[in-house]
Amino acid sequence: MNPYLVIITSLLLSACSNLTSLPYFNKDEPITAHTPGIGISQSEPPQLASIAFASDTQFNSERIKGCVDELLAAIEEEGRVINYVGRDTLTATAVLAGEKRQLGVLPSQYQIRFHLAVLSQGEGTRYGFSRITLAQQDRFNYNTHDFKPLSPTSNDLTAVYHSLKDLYQALDDCMAEPESGAKQDS
Repeated sequence: MNPYLVIITSLLLSACSNLTSLPYFNKDEPITAHTPGIGISQSEPPQLASIAFASDTQFNSERIKGCVDELLAAIEEEGRVINYVGRDTLTATAVLAGEKRQLGVLPSQYQIRFHLAVLSQGEGTRYGFSRITLAQQDRFNYNTHDFKPLSPTSNDLTAVYHSLKDLYQALDDCMAEPESGAKQDS
């Protein structure tokens, strides 16, 4: 047998097992337990406890209420998104759905279930995501599972972090708009 063929085949197979670490397939910086805003539980095994973001946008309960209603989907069993709205606080429970590619090629759908607390903090707003669980499904059942907590060393942590960061930015942008949350009747 040709030794070059064996070497090339070995290299190709070893590269396929590490596709998530290649820069082309994983353009985001890895998120770890040391990333600012990440909270890890003290339980064994450790789990992702929370993700928090802060903004300079002034909290406005009416605007954030409209933004949450517009941007978030309710958990089917609960039927509502917003749990509480006060002068300086909003709490909600919701699901965020999306798609990603596993191993760079295998399409899969995921859902992130979470509790959201939006709080007035001085001249800004703090967005806290807690009780974060992830469910995913792919066509070949490669990594299909129901809702479960995330490990701080999970490959999914980076995708979940960036999905929730995108949601925080969309909510913050919506709340910063003067007309956000208000439905325009024509």
